[in-house]
Amino acid sequence: MTQNFDARIASHLNLRQRSVASVVQLFEDGASIPFIARYRKEATGGLDEVVLQKIQEAIAGENELISRKEFILNTIESQGLLSDSLASEIRLATELNILEDLYLPYKKKRKTRAILAKELGLE
Repeated sequence: MTQNFDARIASHLNLRQRSVASVVQLFEDGASIPFIARYRKEATGGLDEVVLQKIQEAIAGENELISRKEFILNTIESQGLLSDSLASEIRLATELNILEDLYLPYKKKRKTRAILAKELGLE
């Protein structure tokens, strides 16, 4: 994760950035919440399990956001509609709902039976 991501989590949860950065690194190394809470208190500044769970959820949300950005960029690019300004807006989006709002006009609509019937003139 980036330092900007660490800073966002720290400000959102009112924690020190250094503590958040070390927790993120421990999670990336494969450490579990109980292990970090019990054996790495000095690295985390004494954060408890509840706060560690919130940090882990924020990391999962960030990973989901990153993968969704990649999917949206690839989808719009394959349609040939990706402009530089749209690409930069998508890359700068920090929340999933903002990202989905940007993607909505380019999202392919499902063809239901009702839509197919209307296209065939059966109303």
